[in-house]
Amino acid sequence: HQTFTDENGAKSKHTINFWNPDGRRQLTQRNRALLNRLKQMPVWEKVDYLIPTMGPAGELTYPPTWTTGNPRMTFWCYGPYAQAEFRRQMQEKYGTVQRANTSWGTQFKSWKEVRILKPGSYPGSYWRDILTWYRDSKRQFARWHVASMQELTDKKLMLYVPGHHYTEAEWKHAVETGGKRATNSIK
Repeated sequence: HQTFTDENGAKSKHTINFWNPDGRRQLTQRNRALLNRLKQMPVWEKVDYLIPTMGPAGELTYPPTWTTGNPRMTFWCYGPYAQAEFRRQMQEKYGTVQRANTSWGTQFKSWKEVRILKPGSYPGSYWRDILTWYRDSKRQFARWHVASMQELTDKKLMLYVPGHHYTEAEWKHAVETGGKRATNSIK
């Protein structure tokens, strides 16, 4: 289950699902096997840098639109692993579902009901929590992956992190609208 699910139910291709509880073990195992194979090749001694795989082209923008067939960027945090991780982190942040409901303006009856709703739903603090969690999940995975790769090799790592800059105003707009019609740079 290395796919992501977007807000419309579409599944990604060729991606590393960083919310999969077994994903890091699988990725470490794959990277170790790949590096061991490369070390047996004569070209290994000529390699100065390695690029940790973060996606189909080495990027952390998940998933890139060119792999989905959909030119419009969407949020890819609607699969079961993402939903469970969001719930877990919000429970850690708020403690009780009642506190979360008070902050978000929602009416979830229990943590089992808490889920990431579609963009445009409950703008404000609820959407700020989603955006912050989404962004920080990617950052945390990238940091872990780089550290993991560095443990496997003495080669220098080169990061390929294409991305988008977004302004404070764009972030504020995404929070205020619940991500609805947010610029591509937010995702």
